[in-house]
Amino acid sequence: MKTIETIAAVTSDGKLVATVPTDIAPGEYSVVLLLEETTEPSERDTERSVLPIQTVALKGWPLDCTFRREDIYGAEGR
Repeated sequence: MKTIETIAAVTSDGKLVATVPTDIAPGEYSVVLLLEETTEPSERDTERSVLPIQTVALKGWPLDCTFRREDIYGAEGR
């Protein structure tokens, strides 16, 4: 069993036309179709609101700042 993802077209007389990789041998196969309908973008999708995001200016760590275990936890441990 192989899984093939491809684009197919349906003609007006109900025939399905698809292209498969060349390593598939000619013949009849049992297939399962999953049709994803293409839809026009809804009004909700096209009119997304912009989130109010506040910017913050960061200047970095102080020069005398250390991250040694003793400085973080102290003598008592965690």
